[in-house]
Amino acid sequence: AEIQTAQEEAVQMARGAAMEAAQEVALQEKAEEVSQILSDHLVRLEKGKKRVKETLLVADRMLREARASMSDDLRSRGKDCPSRGVKEAHSLHHRVEEVDGQREERGEEWADDAVRTAQVEPATPAEQMEGKDKLALIKIQALRATYISSKPEDFNALAQAVHLTNSPVSTVALVKQVLSSGCDVNDGGACGWPPLSLALLRGDAYIDTVHLLLEGHADVEGSPMNLATTPLLLAAATRQEACLNALLHR
Repeated sequence: AEIQTAQEEAVQMARGAAMEAAQEVALQEKAEEVSQILSDHLVRLEKGKKRVKETLLVADRMLREARASMSDDLRSRGKDCPSRGVKEAHSLHHRVEEVDGQREERGEEWADDAVRTAQVEPATPAEQMEGKDKLALIKIQALRATYISSKPEDFNALAQAVHLTNSPVSTVALVKQVLSSGCDVNDGGACGWPPLSLALLRGDAYIDTVHLLLEGHADVEGSPMNLATTPLLLAAATRQEACLNALLHR
């Protein structure tokens, strides 16, 4: 009985040792498997780093090439731009000369076209006294219709006296009266036109009004709010010789 008991204990101990050995083998195999997995990951990581470096190098090279190409293109365009600009300027200058030549050749016909283009009414006999010739009248009427307000409330007292009074004599009298009140000789109100410029659009017949404003120290360099032109240029453009001489001798 003792021998049998000892044998059973030996068998159990052997089984326990075998199980422990098997567990150790399994753990060792698992450890080796994990180690292999980690090794594979490290290899893939190194390969990934290498590919990233190669990609960055390629991108950097492409960027440098693109910058160099753009610089060459800009330098090339820079060389072409001045010459191209000069050619375009010459072409535009010749075109302007052609148009001016055609306008001078057409004369009165061009003036009639200007009336239709500006959509202004033909001059009445009273208005014809305000300009030296038909072309001057056309320009005056076109400027009035295009740039000057048609609302009386846009003009202050001085501008109304200059622009809306019917006769040269009445205009002078009314302008004197308004100026005597101490108003600003250069302020035309909401219309944005200086009284001197408004007077110039009445023509040479209103030269006394122009003289009166000049004596009141009207600004001979002032421009309307919506038209970049001085009184001198305005008088020259509308062919008002008396007004032009008055401005030149200011």
